[in-house]
Amino acid sequence: MTDPAPELPDFESIPDPCADSAPVPPLPRPALSSRGPTRRDLTRGRRIALLVSAGWISAQLAVAGLRGDMARVPLGYTIGFAVVPVVAGLVCLAAATTPGRLGLGARVSLLATLALALPVTFAVVSYFFSLPYPGAPEGEFKYGVLCFNVALAWTLLPLVAAGFALRGTFVTRATVRSALVGAGAGLVVSATSMLRCPLSDSWHMALSHGGAVIAAALFGATVLARVTRA
Repeated sequence: MTDPAPELPDFESIPDPCADSAPVPPLPRPALSSRGPTRRDLTRGRRIALLVSAGWISAQLAVAGLRGDMARVPLGYTIGFAVVPVVAGLVCLAAATTPGRLGLGARVSLLATLALALPVTFAVVSYFFSLPYPGAPEGEFKYGVLCFNVALAWTLLPLVAAGFALRGTFVTRATVRSALVGAGAGLVVSATSMLRCPLSDSWHMALSHGGAVIAAALFGATVLARVTRA
């Protein structure tokens, strides 16, 4: 037979320390951060940036006009140097802006591969497959510098538009993602360079056209990344 629980004399006289305490108020809801844009603002900004960039590049090409020997350029050459770079540029932009898992972007290995491989591959291919037909015109060094500067000038406004549209949106991997944005803009501009520039020697194509793509990617990694980093 168990012993009954011991009685505690004057137990009821012990004051309850929580009897007169005020209820704990609920925690306030955290305020929305104003550092980055909303999803709606981001989508609208991207569309505006794409329209501004496409309009700018198209207007520049319309003013500059097509190359004088366009009728002699084979269709395969036009596809390789005017269509493929545009597709590659759009792939760069899509890879840079994709949210990926948990909104952290695509895998860094994929981003780095695209950011390095596409501009370099374009420059190398431009060197080895530069001539569209036998006897295509070649240019002097000063024309190569001029063509390089023109390509960079055409790329500047799209990169500025991208900076406004993607400001504070890259939580991670901002450097390599911004490099992809620069490479994408450079590749699209390189397609228009082929359509307006008749000079087709190896060094001109590799350094002036391909070098402009590499320079745009470096600009994205060093300057644009400061704007896009969250």
